[in-house]
Amino acid sequence: MLKKLSHKEKEHAVAELKTWFEEERGETIGELGADLLLEVIAEHIAPFYFNQGIRAARLKVDETYSRLAEDLDVLERPSGV
Repeated sequence: MLKKLSHKEKEHAVAELKTWFEEERGETIGELGADLLLEVIAEHIAPFYFNQGIRAARLKVDETYSRLAEDLDVLERPSGV
């Protein structure tokens, strides 16, 4: 479950959306419009990026585990058994 944005984080995100609309599209978007857009992004788009992050983290963990296993194999001593 994704954590909700703090009040300060949400304010910042809404301000960023308002600025983007003004600078990139030459349009003014109100506080409510930006807030609703943020909710749509959070619900329908953010999970794709979240899942990409999880997959990237899983790959990194797998790579690290593989290197660690190889290092341990090199350290193993013959036991004569």
